[in-house]
Amino acid sequence: MEKLLLVLVFLFTSCPVAFGQSLAFNIDAPPDLEVSVYSDGILDFGNLMQNQGTVQIPLEDANTEIISITGFLFRRVHVTITPPPALQLNASNSLPYTLRAAYANNGEENKSQAELFNDNTASFRIYNFSGGPPPWAGGGNGRGNGIGDLFQQTAYVYIYGDIEVGPVQAGTYNGIINISVE
Repeated sequence: MEKLLLVLVFLFTSCPVAFGQSLAFNIDAPPDLEVSVYSDGILDFGNLMQNQGTVQIPLEDANTEIISITGFLFRRVHVTITPPPALQLNASNSLPYTLRAAYANNGEENKSQAELFNDNTASFRIYNFSGGPPPWAGGGNGRGNGIGDLFQQTAYVYIYGDIEVGPVQAGTYNGIINISVE
């Protein structure tokens, strides 16, 4: 299994000093799939204040985290996201958040074509032929010029959500999100 550790940074502050809130992504995938971070690895909610309420990063936002899954275009993948219930500072201080995910498998990285995950899981083919012509007819995102490359395609998983900032103690809140790609 290939493991990729990605740290996403959330910023929270109750005064001029910023504190980093982080979620570590632990991604497991079989060796026949290439899974990588497509974006910069930072889900940045900006500077947050106590009792600010809900702060969102919507799917269409430039700060949405993007993970690519490359493999044989007909391969069906099953992606499961297991987030912690909340970000934790310590046993008595937590920061609630809602994690959302979507995927696009129409041959290009395009959030407007994304399908939402169902309860943090999704099953899909790496390439959805209803999204356009097959790679050998000019569609998809073939990775090279060789005939074998026409059958290697990339699907994209988008991670986004919102964070609920209430009367919490300032500090660094952490959590680990496990992402399994099978």
